[in-house]
Amino acid sequence: MDAPSETDRERAPTSSPQAGLAAGFERAILLSRWLQLPFLIGLIGALFALMIAFGDHLFGLVAGLGQSTRIQVILLALDLVDMVLIANLVVMVLISGYKIFISPINLVDESNVPGWLSRTSPGALKLRIATTVLLISTIHLLHLYLDPEKADDGDAEFMLLAQLVFAITTVVFVLVEWAERHRER
Repeated sequence: MDAPSETDRERAPTSSPQAGLAAGFERAILLSRWLQLPFLIGLIGALFALMIAFGDHLFGLVAGLGQSTRIQVILLALDLVDMVLIANLVVMVLISGYKIFISPINLVDESNVPGWLSRTSPGALKLRIATTVLLISTIHLLHLYLDPEKADDGDAEFMLLAQLVFAITTVVFVLVEWAERHRER
């Protein structure tokens, strides 16, 4: 016998105090998803702060162009790419977190909506996030490679280990997503 649907449960009279308590608890659980909203608003603030830092770095790159070495310009450019990837990560978490966990996004004009948004599943989101984290880690590793004097003892080993963990995690996410897609067929 199938479990009663949400509509059936809504129509069913609460015949006991326990049933009324359970229904109230279920409503509270569903409403608790809105507690994530301040976190998402905080991420919007972080995105704004990142935009200011990006502008500062870009200004530093342009202003110091005449006195900078090739490696310094590359390192500053890598910093800019790093910030773009982090901003992309924040936007992915913002939009997907709201859409998946809080409320669907219903827009009248969907011409402005990124194509990936309509196809986002939690598995695909994990894969996008893992890939972005791996790219960010790679940029930090490249930074260390290009400017080894700024590294403390053990930094290189730690970063290589972290890179390996991120890479393995990403591969596992890819395999899980692939297995889920083939199971659905």
